[in-house]
Amino acid sequence: MANSNSSNLAKEEQKLALKLLIPAFLILIIIALYPLGQVFYTSFTDKEFASTKETSFVGLDNYKALLSVTVKELEPIIDEGTGEQAVDDESGEKLFQRPIRVLPRDPYLYRPSFEFSVFGNKYVVGARTPDFIRSVWNYFNFHTIFSVF
Repeated sequence: MANSNSSNLAKEEQKLALKLLIPAFLILIIIALYPLGQVFYTSFTDKEFASTKETSFVGLDNYKALLSVTVKELEPIIDEGTGEQAVDDESGEKLFQRPIRVLPRDPYLYRPSFEFSVFGNKYVVGARTPDFIRSVWNYFNFHTIFSVF
């Protein structure tokens, strides 16, 4: 009988604790969800920070711009005298065209994010928002290296 009374008392205390926590949880949800909702809504507009310009709804265009990526092969620079690929005198590396020559400019300007070589060919990864693409690349490199080791 004493066991049943203490069990009922524990259940009543748990109910009271939950009732007392409900206002705290509601305030926490409101404080967390309102800013999150505002950020989500704002991401679909062309609003600029501290601007007096009127904002308008642009839909997924912001995300399209953020994730627009292209990969282009850089053409080698050919030495006119030898007909071979030009080589840098100081470093001895083969020379390639600048990324600005191969990345699209119309209808949107793509800027170089990073370059890489595969089997002697050099490629450039271009993006409308290269800083974002580099940050994503760095994030995955960092987490791949440090999560494995």
